[in-house]
Amino acid sequence: MQDIELEGMGSGSSVPVGQSEEADAEARDQQQDQIESEDGGRDQQVDELETALVEAMERIAELEKQLADASTSQELERQLVEAGVLDLETATVLAERRLAASDATIGEVVSDLVSSKSFLFKATRRGPAGSAVSGGPSAARDSLSELAEEAMQTGDRRAVLRYLKRRRG
Repeated sequence: MQDIELEGMGSGSSVPVGQSEEADAEARDQQQDQIESEDGGRDQQVDELETALVEAMERIAELEKQLADASTSQELERQLVEAGVLDLETATVLAERRLAASDATIGEVVSDLVSSKSFLFKATRRGPAGSAVSGGPSAARDSLSELAEEAMQTGDRRAVLRYLKRRRG
């Protein structure tokens, strides 16, 4: 083999040509292996992160669905209570089935339940309202201020007399 003097080294030493090429090739192979192992590690990290992201997105979707279900259930119960439900559990089950079976809103389902299953709700009781024609009793006025207000607004003599009688005691 030939000895070649390396220029720019300043030492003036000579290295056989065959040995330097082998050392350079070996160093390049080691660098290539190191780069590939780092890339393999990075690829593995990327795969792990992608898997974790997919799992997190699935979990988020599941939690959003649970939140929507809870919100719907709460709104349904609120509207049923406002409608005067007597048996909340039964009405809730019936309403949830109707919601699942149709595209109706909660309000529509509740009003439908009130009309079709009226036994689940408090009856709307109206006080006895009578008139001269019906012969029923008229609405009783308890408060003196209500009687005075009626007398002032209507100017009806009977209302004024009721107010004066109540005021006398």
